[in-house]
Amino acid sequence: MGKGTGSFGKRRNKTHTLCVRCGRRSFHLQKSRCGSCGYPAARIRKYNWSVKAIRRKTTGTGRMRYLRHVPRRFKNNFREGLILEPLHVLALKDASDGDICINGGVTDKVYLPGNVGCAGGGIKHRNQAMFCCH
Repeated sequence: MGKGTGSFGKRRNKTHTLCVRCGRRSFHLQKSRCGSCGYPAARIRKYNWSVKAIRRKTTGTGRMRYLRHVPRRFKNNFREGLILEPLHVLALKDASDGDICINGGVTDKVYLPGNVGCAGGGIKHRNQAMFCCH
């Protein structure tokens, strides 16, 4: 029998099935090896001769269920579950303590926490943050 029309009738068994790791229909049943991701190998199959294939499968092309929220949590130093008082409440507490300026009076200018030295930026209204002596 040749390789032509008569041979195509014999092809009724599947050689590849779904891979449990990458989800593609690349898992070879007789080899027990995925042609796409290399499963069951511990490392994902990737080669630098196909940079576009790496780009399709890299981080950021899927849902990123965990990694999507990390930049926002990083900005808060990964603090969770804290109930912080509003800044104007903190300012009122500091005002009741009677912060005294070097000049001898209670200061009019205030700064937000995190601005070391209030010269220039960070000066806000009295009811928003902590007092600053200068």
